[in-house]
Amino acid sequence: MQQEPAIGAGEAEIEFLWAPGIPEVYVDGFRIRVSPYTIHLTLSVANPETLQNRVAAIVRMSPEHAKVMAIIVARTLRGYEASNAEINLPVELLRMHDIDLDREWRR
Repeated sequence: MQQEPAIGAGEAEIEFLWAPGIPEVYVDGFRIRVSPYTIHLTLSVANPETLQNRVAAIVRMSPEHAKVMAIIVARTLRGYEASNAEINLPVELLRMHDIDLDREWRR
């Protein structure tokens, strides 16, 4: 089994054992559902010909895990932008999801 270090794991780097048969997927869509004890993250790939999304993976986790993961992803993306360039998002996408970058991203 191949070993790969965790990205964004913080000070306690955790090694992951890469098991054969675990798929690697690219996604361009997602949906989040919330229940009292679980966050359901459905990842999908759009098919522009049929205008339908094909589910690529369903990830379930506790709200606590989802919150920590969201914080680490945000920290990682801010670091990426600081080292490279700002990730530009289309205005239409921001409007569709009611995102105010100044309020929710920039500090």
